[in-house]
This record gives sequence, structure tokens and C-alpha cells, in this order.
Amino acid sequence: MLFKQLLISAILGLASFASLALPDVVAEYSNTQKKGFEKQSSSFSFARNQQQVITIYPQKQTAEYWQKRANGRHHFYRFFTADQRSVYYPPSDLSSLNIIRSWDSIENLHPLSWLSSLERVDSQTQAGKQVDFYRGTLADIYVELDWLPEYQLPQRILTKQGFKSHEIVLQSLKQDPAFIEQALAEWLSYPSIDYADVGDSENDPFLAKMIRQGFIEHAASGVYDSNGKVIQAAHSH
Repeated sequence: MLFKQLLISAILGLASFASLALPDVVAEYSNTQKKGFEKQSSSFSFARNQQQVITIYPQKQTAEYWQKRANGRHHFYRFFTADQRSVYYPPSDLSSLNIIRSWDSIENLHPLSWLSSLERVDSQTQAGKQVDFYRGTLADIYVELDWLPEYQLPQRILTKQGFKSHEIVLQSLKQDPAFIEQALAEWLSYPSIDYADVGDSENDPFLAKMIRQGFIEHAASGVYDSNGKVIQAAHSH
């Protein structure tokens, strides 16, 4: 199947180009969204190595996998762990669905340009780790970023716009180089489908359910709710 062939080929080619060496990490975050008096709380796990990033959403029973490509056309996969099914999104479909992200925003949970666009107002050592505090406004959205330069990850991000806010807070952080490979060993055993074939498979009960729940949008002009977009200046999931 195209999904498996592409994945095997890509994994074998991961070492074919160099990149800035970031620490391999596994992080747990709390995720809180507020709208007026309404509040939604959840959590997610984030894992990164040199060429791969996975994000696990336990409440939604989904996981997302980004794989870096030298040409910038990064591969994106979504795994539905409860149903043990997966969907592969070719780069051309990511563009049509407006899921276009720079690799730094994927592996750092926000664009690195934020560090130059926001003002660094303080720097402290907390629990033996340096934390840099950035504040400012991006595209009419107020942003607070507490940044861990050693790990190239946020300790906390808060965005506010009007009566809406979105905050993620680091709960734990460790280095586990085998975490991603162990997770993929299970997920890659799931039956898979290319996103381009979803429209021809709507009689599949699993795909019909995912479309109804908003995880998969079968119309090219439709809006796709990507949990992989953990936080952006103008969007939150």
C-alpha cells in the first residue's frame, strides 16, 4: 500500500540530510481553552527526535505524526488508536486543506519567529532550568511565552484575544530516544488509507464516523480541524 511504501522509504532516508540537533524529548502538557465562562481542559503528549514528531491526544484517542522531508513537503499521518486505523495525508492534500506548517513550528510547538517578534522581559532559573519569559502581541493576539532554551520547547504558552484564551503548560519532561519508535511499531500495524481515497470509501463505517466527528473532511474546500496545530498566532484547536 502506498502509505506503507512511503513510510518505509522515508524512514530509511531520515539520515540522508543533516539538521540542527535538538534534544530528543518526551513532554506532557495540560491544555486549557476558555471562551467567556466556558472552560475546556485536556492534555497531550509531545515527542520529538531529529526528523520526527508525534503528538498524542488521549481524550480524543488520536495521535498525529509529522515526518521531516528535505524538500519541505513534510509527511503527516493521523492514527485513531481506539479504532486501530490510520490516515495518511500526502503533501498536496495538506496544501489544499491549508495545513501548511514550517518544521520549526512543528518541532518547537510554535514558530521560532515568535522569539524575535515578542519582547523578552525576564530570564530565571527554575528547578535548574533556564526559563526565558516573552510577552507581546501577534496579529492582535496577546501572547505569553515561557521558553526553555536548553530544550527548545515552551514551558508555557498563553494566548488571549477578546474573551477567548488558550493555555498549554508543561507538566513533565524527559528524554526517551526509543519512545517514538515504540509508538510507531504499534500504530503502523493499523489498516491505513490515503486521504485522497477517503471520498471513494465513505461507506466505510470508520471513515463515516470520523467525518461526522470532524476529524476528516472529505471535501477539498472544507475546513479540517488539525489537532497537530497545537497553537498558532491566529488559531487554536
